[in-house]
Amino acid sequence: MVCQEFVEEAMLLGIKIDVVLCEIGQQEFYKMKVEHQLPVKFVTYNSLADPVSVGIKHLIDLSYPAVHILADVNDQLLDQLSQFENINITTSDGFVRWLYCHKGVFKKWISKGAVLLQEKGNNFTMNSTGKTTEEDYSGFRKIEIHEEGMVELRQEKPFWLGEYIY
Repeated sequence: MVCQEFVEEAMLLGIKIDVVLCEIGQQEFYKMKVEHQLPVKFVTYNSLADPVSVGIKHLIDLSYPAVHILADVNDQLLDQLSQFENINITTSDGFVRWLYCHKGVFKKWISKGAVLLQEKGNNFTMNSTGKTTEEDYSGFRKIEIHEEGMVELRQEKPFWLGEYIY
């Protein structure tokens, strides 16, 4: 699914577009732009609606288990995406990939050299089979992985976890 303002960029990147999220009345305009990729579905919204929320609700209605959103990631976007509990959400901006841990748990095998960012919260615990170091970093807990292994992070409430993309 691609928002209308990113259709041309997605095509330049060679991305096959299956669904265009566009304002009501814009379907024909975008249908001409993507006609070489047909069939393409269109999900429409009125100009007062938030396209990200409309798109996620559409995916939830179709029982999609997950979505990866490419966007300029900021606190406002992360707060907005935190509302959706019925879908696993990952978002990235080309530098950091953010994963929303709904149940307050993250558990994954992490390679040596990875750097994780966890928003600070109460009652945070970490278990790791490899060597790690932690430090405060601009309001986040920065976790550097010095030896590959299983990393498990827990917190009493849901949290966002970032991983630098190399």
